[in-house]
Amino acid sequence: MRAVVAQLAVDVFRKQSKLVQTEEDAEFDRLAQEMHAGEGQPALAGMQNPEEAVSTRFAQAEMQQALNKSVQELNAEDRLLVKLYYFDNLRLREAGAVLGVHEATASRRLTRIQTDLRKRVSEILVGEKGWTKAEAERAFAEVGQHLDTDVEALLNHG
Repeated sequence: MRAVVAQLAVDVFRKQSKLVQTEEDAEFDRLAQEMHAGEGQPALAGMQNPEEAVSTRFAQAEMQQALNKSVQELNAEDRLLVKLYYFDNLRLREAGAVLGVHEATASRRLTRIQTDLRKRVSEILVGEKGWTKAEAERAFAEVGQHLDTDVEALLNHG
């Protein structure tokens, strides 16, 4: 099954690129043939199979959309606190002073915001994107660290 998916990914890539076969494509063909013959497992060690690569890209895109939406839903004061602490590098005491609250209050709010964002992203993935809770949790561990969201820009556009 994996060889079939790999070959489909190669075929789709070739159709989309409309280029003459490159050395990379020839290498892909060789690896696909080895897999089909049952000898490709060692050659593929350390390489992500095409199905996983596509799945990861879709997961990243959906997670990024969910994060964007979640950050935009934060109230202005919460967005400001996150911006002051994480992007302007203010200490909690300083960020709290800007907001007119004690350092401990700023700390509790920041913890609540982090928890709320994670919960909201998960709700969007499960409720709107059709993910399971397990998939959402796994995505936080595997996909979340590779997102290229400009959170600072999101915080400024609220």
